Amino acid sequence: MTQETNPETNPGTDQESNPLFRHFERLYWIEFPLFIRDMVFDDDERKVLVFVDYNRKTTFPCSCGRQGLKIHDRIIREWRALDIGSYQTIIHLAVPRTKCPDCGVRQIKVGWSREHSHFTYLMEERILLLTQYMPLSNVARFLNVSERRVRKVLERFQGGARPPSRERAGPGPVPGIEAGADAKAGDPPPKGAGGRRRKD
Repeated sequence: MTQETNPETNPGTDQESNPLFRHFERLYWIEFPLFIRDMVFDDDERKVLVFVDYNRKTTFPCSCGRQGLKIHDRIIREWRALDIGSYQTIIHLAVPRTKCPDCGVRQIKVGWSREHSHFTYLMEERILLLTQYMPLSNVARFLNVSERRVRKVLERFQGGARPPSRERAGPGPVPGIEAGADAKAGDPPPKGAGGRRRKD
């Protein structure tokens, strides 16, 4: 599946003309001025590559609140998102960095992930859920990610920290995180957790 556009002269064309891209932007919290330029289904690697883009003339705010900063440079980054069926989903973006007079060179914030994470917010929640019912090594193998990155997610939320995505999703417990925090070892995982009940 390929849809080409020139973000320099026609920003947002995909967002307006391709309903599929628009739906995925909502699912992954990809917000203006960012938009999906292309999606590629790689059958050999069993991956969905989601290419996010923006108008090169776009200005961005700094985390300090200063507005209208031009792009200083870009850093290629990828994030693992929730799978689509049996296909791993990877969000790809050349992340703009701005040069703030007060803060220096800073990477812009994206809506789908916390800073320095290799996962989307929702993928981190999936990891937290699975680690309540499976050893870390099994979670890493099940999701096809490194055990080191799974451990870093756990360290991030030690002490009951609330995943940032809850602020966006509205009130209510996160299955397996708030509601399942007191789950006992051996309890069956909730539906969709991907784990199986252990037989002694």
